[in-house]
Order: sequence, then structure tokens, then C-alpha cells
Amino acid sequence: MTTPERRRRGFTIVELLVTMTLVGILVNISIPIYRNVTIKADAAHVMADFTTIRLAALEHHARESAFPAPADWRVIPPELLDELPDGFDFGYGTADYRWRKWTLGGGSGPSVMVGLEVRSPDPVLLATIARQYEGQIVAGGNQITFVID
Repeated sequence: MTTPERRRRGFTIVELLVTMTLVGILVNISIPIYRNVTIKADAAHVMADFTTIRLAALEHHARESAFPAPADWRVIPPELLDELPDGFDFGYGTADYRWRKWTLGGGSGPSVMVGLEVRSPDPVLLATIARQYEGQIVAGGNQITFVID
């Protein structure tokens, strides 16, 4: 009489451990890549917002011969409401925006300098934004100021 052949069912512990180890390695490789991609996308969005705000401010200046007054964080200057797209937000994700205007003395009288401040608790995002921007910036702490010339 022959003994019935035993059918193997399921996976062994070794097979499960090897599979879990491989999945863990893949996750450890992919998470930093995903974070890098999302940071670059967020930085590109902030840069696009800056371009939109800059163009709106320059259009306002061309029409009114003056730049908008400064505003607080995440507050759109009232003078720019008609220039910006409907539903435009003065911030994105962890980044908050603030419109700035400085009066500088000297030479033939006071002149004005304007810019957009961006603050974020994420230093990697701010560093990525600073690397992407080709104009004048002032960086310090948890914020960057884009100077509009």
C-alpha cells in the first residue's frame, strides 16, 4: 500500500521573510524618491503662483502707477483681487505668501521695492524654491523673499 502524497499548501516562513525583506527594501528606496518628486512639484507650484502674483502686480502698477500696499500672510492685497484669477489663494500647502512693499530713501527721493515673501516650516521646500528661482531673493529662517524688479 502506498502512502498518499502530501500536498504542500501555502508558503514557508523563509519564503514569507524573503518576500517581506524585498518589499521593505523597495519601500525604503521609493519613499525618498516620492518625497523628492512631491517637493519639486510643490516648489514648481509656488513658483507658478509667484509668477501669477508678479504679473498681476506689474499690471496694477502699469495702470495705477503704484504697487499694492503690503498685506498680511495669506491675505491678497485688495488692489490685486481683480488682477488675479478667481479662487486664487495666497498660499499653497505648507507655504504661506505675503505681499511686501518697502520705501527706500536716497538719491533723488524715496523709491519703492516690492516682493513676495514665502514662508514654510519645510526647509527642503524653501531650498528647492531658492534653487529654482533665477532672480533676486533674500532667504533666512523659515522664509524666502522674492524681489520684484
